[in-house]
Parts: sequence; C-alpha cells; structure tokens
Amino acid sequence: MAVVVLAALCSFALASSPSSHAWDSLNNSVDGRLYHARPVEASCFSIFDGSPQATDSTACATVRSSYLDAYYRADSFPIYQQAQSSMCLSDPSDQCLLDNADGAPAPLPAANATCSQGSIPPHYIDVRAAEDVSAAFEFASKYGVGLSVKNSGHDYLMRNDGKGTFNLWTRNLRNMSYDAAFVPSGCASTFYHATHGKRAITVGGGVNFDEVYTFAHANNFTYIGGYASTVAASGGWLQAGGHSTLSPVYGLGADRVLQFKVVTPDGLLRTANECHNPDLYWALRGGGGGTFGVVVESTSLVESAIPIAVASISIPKNATKASQMQWLELMVDSSLEWAQEGWGGHISQVSLVNMNPLLDLAAAKASMQNAITLALSLGGKANVTVVPSWWEVYQGFVVPGEATTGGTARFLNSRLTPRKMFESAAGRSSILAYLDQVLDFPAAVYVPFTTPFLWQGDPASTSVNPAWYTSLWHTAMHVDIAWNSTYDDRVSALTKLTNLTRAAEAMTGLAGGTYMNEANPFTQNWKQDFWGTNYDRLLEIKKKYDPKGLLECWKCIGFEDEDMHDDRYKCHGKMQQTIDHALL
Repeated sequence: MAVVVLAALCSFALASSPSSHAWDSLNNSVDGRLYHARPVEASCFSIFDGSPQATDSTACATVRSSYLDAYYRADSFPIYQQAQSSMCLSDPSDQCLLDNADGAPAPLPAANATCSQGSIPPHYIDVRAAEDVSAAFEFASKYGVGLSVKNSGHDYLMRNDGKGTFNLWTRNLRNMSYDAAFVPSGCASTFYHATHGKRAITVGGGVNFDEVYTFAHANNFTYIGGYASTVAASGGWLQAGGHSTLSPVYGLGADRVLQFKVVTPDGLLRTANECHNPDLYWALRGGGGGTFGVVVESTSLVESAIPIAVASISIPKNATKASQMQWLELMVDSSLEWAQEGWGGHISQVSLVNMNPLLDLAAAKASMQNAITLALSLGGKANVTVVPSWWEVYQGFVVPGEATTGGTARFLNSRLTPRKMFESAAGRSSILAYLDQVLDFPAAVYVPFTTPFLWQGDPASTSVNPAWYTSLWHTAMHVDIAWNSTYDDRVSALTKLTNLTRAAEAMTGLAGGTYMNEANPFTQNWKQDFWGTNYDRLLEIKKKYDPKGLLECWKCIGFEDEDMHDDRYKCHGKMQQTIDHALL
C-alpha cells in the first residue's frame, strides 16, 4: 500500500519552546525524516482548525477509497486503525473523520463540515534506525516535549496517540531473518550451556504479521502470532502478552520471545534477554508497549510447519436470544474438555472457529460432534477439516477481513476467566449469567479461546497478569461509537460498558484479570486488572530505565489516576471523570 508522505519540516515556526532552530536541528539528525502531521482526511475538508483551505480531490479520492483498509491505515502515519485514536473522545468537535458506516468509498463530508487535529500528534519521526529513537529521547528530555509511540495503529486504549505529543512511528523498521540455531547474546555458556541454539525469527519493530506469516510459509516454519494481518509482531501485541489461537499449546508471544533490542529513554540501544538486562527483559514480556523503551527488534521461537485441524461451526446470525444462549451454554460446558485436547480459537454467540495442532481429522470431528449436532439442529453450518499449515488458516480466515474493518471507534471489555469456574456447575452458571447480560447490552460476545492452557513453562518468567496462566477463556465483548456521535452518546455507551466491566470483575473476583490490549480504557481497577501482583515490580523497573518519565501513556506503567487531569490526556480524562461520577 502507498504511504502518505508529508513534507519534511524545514521550519516549524513555533512561537514557544522548542525553537524552530531546535526542530530543524532534530530534523537534520534524523536525515530529514521529521514530519508535520495532519489527519489524512483533511484533504477532503474546506475548513481545517477553523481556517479555510483548498481541498485536494486526488488525495481525498485515495483516502475515501482506502478508508476501511487496514493495510492503508498501517502504512500511513496520520491515521489509526481505531478511530478513537484520531478523535478527541471528550470533544466531538475536535476530530477529522469520514463516515465509515456504509463501506468504501467513504462519502464526502458536508460542504460546511470542519476538520480538526483531534488526538493525532502534530509532529513525528519516521523511525528507520535506533539512532532516530535516541535523537528523539534527547530532544524530549532537553525541551520537555511529550512523546508517544505508534507502530501499526492498533490500540483500543488510545496509548499510541496523544494530543500535542511528538510521535515515534516505527512501522518502517522492517528487517527480518531466520536462524536455525539462535543463541541470545551473552547466553552461550549460562543459558544454552554452550551446546546449541534454537530455531528463531528476528523481526524489526515494524514488521507485521502478514509479513511474518509470508516469510514463515516461504521458509517452512510456523510463527505463533496474532489473528490479524497488520498488527506488528514486536509491538504492543508482544509486549503486553500476545495471545494466539495456537497459544493453548505453544504459549503466549511473551512466553516465546528470546531477546529484544530496545532503545531506552537514556538513548542507549540495549539487548534484553535472560543474560543481559534480565529485569528489562522480564518487563518487556508483558509490561506493555511504549513504556520501558522503544523496541527496534525482537527474536522469538518458531515451530515446524504443522498440519492444523480447523472447526468452523455456526448457527444462523439471526438466531433468537434463546438459541444463542443454548449455543453459549454448550460452549461453556465443552470448553474445558476442548482445551485439554488442544483447541484454541474464537467463540461468539453464534459461531466458533477453533484450531488444533494436535488432533487428526477423525479425532477433531469426534471432539466437535456436539457442537456440530446443535448447530445443524438450529439451521446452522459446520465444517471440520485439516489444513497443511497455519498459512491456510491465515489465508482463509484472517486475510478476508483486513480490507473492510478499519476506522471503527471500537471499545472492548475483556476478562480472563479462571479455569476453575468451568469445573463446577456454579462457576459455569456464573459465566452464563454474565454472557446473558452481554446479550442484553446489546453486544456481541467475543471469546478468544487463547490462554496458554497446555503450555509447559514458567509463568513467573513473564510480567503478564498471572491470571493468563490460570484461566481458560478470555471473555470479551465490544461496543462501537459512531463517527459522528455526540458527547452524550459517547458517555452513555461507555458508562454502560464500564458498568459491564464491573460485572465481569464481580464474576471472576481477583482470580481473574484483563488483557490490557483488549481492555476497557475506562477500567477503574486497572493496575490490578492489567498486571495483578506484577505491577509494583514493573513500576520499579520503569523508574530505573525511565526516571524522567519520558514515555507516558494512558494507564500504562507509571500512570497515576491524577494524571487524567493533564492536558495530554484531556481527550480521555474528561470522559473518565464523567463515567466515574455516573457510577458513584
């Protein structure tokens, strides 16, 4: 996809510090890759930030035709996958969005419609090397400029944007290599006993899953990654845990990463593994992206190319609520046995798409027979097959949606649901009662069946919420906010979502937790929910490597609730305060 290229800043002509000379100097130090950013949609509007401007019909046509395309959004800086990272959530007048409701091309805005900067950082560096990140940290430290980090733009919690911040865009760190015997730096004697290495892939910070999966297919191995094409393999997915439909057998991304190369806020390029900077290595394996440094590459274990059983079973989309609950009851009753057999995947109130690298076709069909029988009795469909490798799963189930899903303001609520709840009638009843509330929201049930249930390893080796290793389901749902919603519309929907978050917390108690990448941004017990008992140690490591707090983001390690009053968070903070007041 074409990258939207904006003119490099020869002079910012800012009235306040830092001076235009300082910006020019920074631009020179990064080989002219310091840019000024305006929303890509601005080309379609005759008014920007209150001033008249000429529209650009050619640029506007490109934006409109590609508006829902995740690849286009990933390869352009001034646009995000989720619209909440572009809009100012607390001020509907401060945004620049097109109508994404009816597909592409997106309609032209009204003749008198206005466009504003929203939450999009006005300045960014197109990062091509570790030295670019070092220069940015030095600049931010010297002039007190707030930093944010964007990779592919996939962030439901609005941590990769920041009103008025200076952004580091890492999408173009695209190196990739395979090593049949990788040994982490400095670990030859202490970690690998000087005998042999492990099969691994090294990917630059901006390499996405489409690129990784294509490379893996060409080289006959399997990469355990996300259920998306444009999410970056080394970014927030990995650094917050990284779940996969194959995680029940092979572990989370955080379990499989062997080494990071990361630029810390002191400007140093560090290697983080079990032998170098082990505290930083631990923190990067679950502490969250854009928090401890900027990862420029990661190296992870890979598996052989393996056949995978795939079950795609559904009931009609227009099934009654009673039928949906009947389906969900079977899902709850069957999931423990399925997990023990090696299944992982996604479940909704009308479907399942599950994968299993351990079963042959006959065993897979036998395992799914109850789901097949129920689906067919309700007028649904069922197909169970075995494909030669993950590549076929990816091409058949993931790729088709990537050109039609971008630009929605989608807010999630997720809960890691303990496996013990599935072992008792009372626990299963509690889960179903919660799912009943979700359907009454009304909202879609979304259950990534992706916890590392059969994985054999040490949970203490990562900093993800320990609930990942004691849970069976990652129970989730979402609500979408219309591009042209009013503030009252947003408050109403997000208050209801946060109330449902409370219900999910009550369902599991402290034995549960939340996947921070797919959490409600307005979660009130976020430290406990995101990291459990690991938060305090993560905060100590944050202070060690970033004592000046150069890397800040919404509800990341080091954020405090009083920070919501800062100007940087004005687009989220007002909403949080309104929701908190409504739920008193």
